Amino acid sequence: MNRLRRKQAIIEEVAAKEPDLNARPNKPVLKKPGAPNRLKLLQHKKNFSNDNLPSHLTDDSESDSDIQYRDDFPVMQSNRLEPQRCTDDDDEEVPICWFIVSSFVTRVNRHDTLAKRLDVPDPVDDIPNQTSDDRRLLMHKASIKLERKLSERPSAEELQQRNILKAKDGSISSKKAMEETRKMLLRKLSFRPTIQELKDKQIIKFSDYVEVTEADTYDRKADKPWTRLTPTDKALIRKELNDFKATEMDVHEASRVFTRFHRP
Repeated sequence: MNRLRRKQAIIEEVAAKEPDLNARPNKPVLKKPGAPNRLKLLQHKKNFSNDNLPSHLTDDSESDSDIQYRDDFPVMQSNRLEPQRCTDDDDEEVPICWFIVSSFVTRVNRHDTLAKRLDVPDPVDDIPNQTSDDRRLLMHKASIKLERKLSERPSAEELQQRNILKAKDGSISSKKAMEETRKMLLRKLSFRPTIQELKDKQIIKFSDYVEVTEADTYDRKADKPWTRLTPTDKALIRKELNDFKATEMDVHEASRVFTRFHRP
């Protein structure tokens, strides 16, 4: 009976309620930015878990048994003691404060950008026999010249020489020349040359005598004679084609076997 009671699941009814949108978990799930890794924290705890062991300095026992000392365990290489002078009102005696600098502190330690720029050495002059003052003076003179050039406006003649500005007289004359050329071309297209001009230029040739023969008029627009061929006419056409291929058509000797003849 006790076993049956143990196997029976205990079910509790929870009253329905609206979820609280502003609720937050008691323990954060995600790692905060800048926080150390969990594995490093575990290693750090393991290394410092032997703080309860006695040290070589504090142990006065003379027993022969092997005693584990706190100093025997390897300390993390990143942890080191560094001296730092503490600020005090007395200028004569400045005490030295020892503190442990961990690897996390060295990684998170903020470096001042201004100090980095001040630590950079002075640039070496690329141009020999010229100091920075001389170079600054030359740059000042060049800037004055450029400002003066920008303030000056080029003359009309300079713009015409550079083909930026076109003269009014020249534009009018060019327009007149284009109009005359267009009229001449239209006149040439509108007038048809005479027969004598065509004869002189040997474009057309005329004969003094022309041979004329009589011929019957046929309306060949709707005439389709190939639709009225009899089987005998078709057989004669095939025979004529076969004779032409066999006797008159030039074929290479190596490819004569591939010549296709029509059925008789």
